[in-house]
Formats: sequence, structure tokens, C-alpha cells
Amino acid sequence: MTQEHSLSKSDPFKVWIVTLVVSPLFPIILDFFTPVRNVILTSLESYLFALLFGATFSLPVYAVYQFTFSYLNERKIARKTIPVILLIEAITGIVVLTYLIGEPRFKKIGIFYLFTALLHGSLDACFDLIPAS
Repeated sequence: MTQEHSLSKSDPFKVWIVTLVVSPLFPIILDFFTPVRNVILTSLESYLFALLFGATFSLPVYAVYQFTFSYLNERKIARKTIPVILLIEAITGIVVLTYLIGEPRFKKIGIFYLFTALLHGSLDACFDLIPAS
């Protein structure tokens, strides 16, 4: 593989970890700055629960994400194309997972996971955040 096409095999794991850690913070921050308290996720215990819950239920999405990343990386797909494809896959995975769980509170939190994935994926696609390996 050439330098311009090669991406690190750990990149999908880094994206997954960032999404898991950052996404549950948004409801806490939003609740802190909102005058009307609409508590979705506020305490440290809830944050830790969200991390555990998110990690457990997102493992199938991560496995597909990792497989797709490896497949595209081996096929020497253009570096700018891989993050776009993976962003579409991540969004689809989050939407399907949120729908399958179906719990109304999780649907609200699922929006924050979508936001984090969109933000990270868009920044990566636009600014090439993933360095060449």
C-alpha cells in the first residue's frame, strides 16, 4: 500500500472510543446550561452507565465498521473517500441500533451519538484528521 492510501488499523478503534466517551457528555453539558431542567443524563454514575451501555450495544456496529475500514483500506480506496463511507456506515449503525432498542430515553441519547459521529466524521473528511501511517 502506498503512503497516501494507507491508514492505521487502530483508527476505527480511536473513532469508536471518542464517540463513546464524548457523546454522553453532551446531555450533561446541555442540561447544565438549560434553565429548564430536562434531565437526560446528569450524574457521574449515569455517565459511567452510558459508557458501559454504549460500549456493549455498539460492539456489533464497531465490528462492521472495523471490517469495512479494513476492506476499504486494503482495496486502496482514496483516503478522502474512506471517512465518508465510514461516516455513512456509522450513522446508519447508530440509527438502526437506536431503533432496535426502542426505549424513548435512549432515542434522546442516540441523537447525541449521531451528533458526535457527524461532527467527528465531517471534520475527518474535510480536514484529514487521520494521519497517514
